[in-house]
Amino acid sequence: MRTVKVIFYKTLFARAILFPAILLLCSFVSFGAKVQVSFRTEQSKYKEGEMASNVLRVVNGSEKKINFYLSLAIPEGWTCTKSYDALYQLNAGDSLFIPVKLLLKGKEDGSTSYLVSAGLIAESNKLQFASASWYLSIESESNWVAAADHASNYFINNSDTSSFSFSIRNTGNAIEWYSIKL
Repeated sequence: MRTVKVIFYKTLFARAILFPAILLLCSFVSFGAKVQVSFRTEQSKYKEGEMASNVLRVVNGSEKKINFYLSLAIPEGWTCTKSYDALYQLNAGDSLFIPVKLLLKGKEDGSTSYLVSAGLIAESNKLQFASASWYLSIESESNWVAAADHASNYFINNSDTSSFSFSIRNTGNAIEWYSIKL
């Protein structure tokens, strides 16, 4: 009798929870596979302080209309010029182009790539079903300022030593190493 209850419990569990969950997952995977999302340019270069822009392309290859929100993951300190909390609706077989413009914080490290991710979030279950990545490289700007305390030094009273000082400062946007030979 106990064995029958266990089998019945498993069967009831399978009917009530497991099968619907598997069907939901399968429909979610097939839905996501038929929707394509990509940035027009996957990699781009910018100078410090410039505005970065790209276009996100969404293609609905499914047979159903989709409703989704756009979620952007951007580096800390950057801002979007537009709010992306709107609900997007895309008919079956249709495409949508969404401009993405970012204001950089102005003190980015040169010779560094930053990642921007765009995710499509389903209106119905709030799950992400498609995503695209965009890599932004900041060009390295080499800029050094050097100053010495004297333009000339003299050896006074037949001395073989003289003192001087100088300062060197990296005002560029990348870490650079230097060596001094005297």
